Amino acid sequence: MNQAKLLRLLASRDQKKRSTQSLFDQRLATNISLIKTQFFSLYQEKEHKVFFNTLLNTLESLFKNRPKELQNQDIDRLNSGNWYQSEQMVGMQMYVDRFNKDINGLKDKLPYFDDLGINFLHLMPITTRPDGENDGGYAVNSYHDIDSKYGTKADFLDFTKKARKNNMFLMLDFVVNHTSDEFEWAQKAKKGDLHYQNYYYTYPDRHIPDEFEKTMPEIFPQSAPGNFTYCPEMEKWVMTCFNSYQWDLNYRNPEVFIEMLS
Repeated sequence: MNQAKLLRLLASRDQKKRSTQSLFDQRLATNISLIKTQFFSLYQEKEHKVFFNTLLNTLESLFKNRPKELQNQDIDRLNSGNWYQSEQMVGMQMYVDRFNKDINGLKDKLPYFDDLGINFLHLMPITTRPDGENDGGYAVNSYHDIDSKYGTKADFLDFTKKARKNNMFLMLDFVVNHTSDEFEWAQKAKKGDLHYQNYYYTYPDRHIPDEFEKTMPEIFPQSAPGNFTYCPEMEKWVMTCFNSYQWDLNYRNPEVFIEMLS
């Protein structure tokens, strides 16, 4: 073992001896100026200072609630540098049900992936979605629950543990730009809750939507023409760039950014 490799190994062991909380605190202290600059480049500091404090509290809370096994994994990946750029990463992207029906079926395929040399799986959406049209799962009803067609959350957590034991990296396709109109925020918005109406792009008439339509491209012009859908419950127009049942999230609202981070 050369000296450089030995030093890296010793440093890794020393770091693991320290508490993961102290490492988090160190990383946050190191990067807080950058985080602050980036956040206030999006949201004016004078108006949104309170949300920056909420962001910091959220980051700490999310870390504390993260399972110890994953906290240790974070440290291992931090020590390994830009692991995601490694030429040793060989990935496969898939719809779970198209490959082997459900999560348990996917778990049974881990030896097969190993034989192929695959060590990175990118799973298309597996969270709950509307029963009818749902854009292949990209119309999201929940970010925390597994759709029953794929199994249970317990099935998924068991799969992730076995994947880690097999040195398999996992990535979930996370839909950040819209929810379904059945999502809890959309349901509250439909009932007249102005707070949640501000989680989406909503307009009382066609004036602003018509201005947008002059330059906005249509993603599915044949099946979903236009970029706005009228919601009779709210008596407002909602931005729906993909499909009428997919409501676009309003990231001008810092609460949306922090909620989605969570």
